[in-house]
Amino acid sequence: MNLKKEDKKLHFAVRFACLTVFLCVALVLLPACQRSKSYVDNVSAHAVAEELLDELDHTDSFRLADAQYLNGYVSLPTTVTDFEIYYSTNGNSLDEFGVFHTKNKADAEEVKALLRSYLSESLTQNQAFYDSYIPEETPKLRDAEVRVFGNYVTYAILSPEHRRDAFDTVDDLLEAH
Repeated sequence: MNLKKEDKKLHFAVRFACLTVFLCVALVLLPACQRSKSYVDNVSAHAVAEELLDELDHTDSFRLADAQYLNGYVSLPTTVTDFEIYYSTNGNSLDEFGVFHTKNKADAEEVKALLRSYLSESLTQNQAFYDSYIPEETPKLRDAEVRVFGNYVTYAILSPEHRRDAFDTVDDLLEAH
């Protein structure tokens, strides 16, 4: 009789372990089954940047950067077909964002890596100065993000709220319906 109780306990434990493993695998694989978003490929970087300026409601405090703005940090590949970068004209603000249009998704991933490098190098080179001059702005650069939306890449050095709003705006504008 004791042996049968032990067998039942072992059988239950094995079943429970199998079920747990199955559920863990299912939870990992389930998101992979979801369809990824698709994005349009016919909007200029200028149009996206204009939407961002409207969303950020800072149209008069941002300036369009020239084509050489990133040169000290990265060289953009020729696969970038169009881009615009805006930075704050307020000397006490690190606010900045950029929109890049590439030829394809693989190129967008390459630009994403380059922009992450730009943000990282910018923080490394300037953090001591920013911490002493405008310490409340340093987290914007430290927490800056780069995201890919199809063939578009956007980076944002903004407050968490403005960064979220900026990426939501780009997503809404470029998502194929």
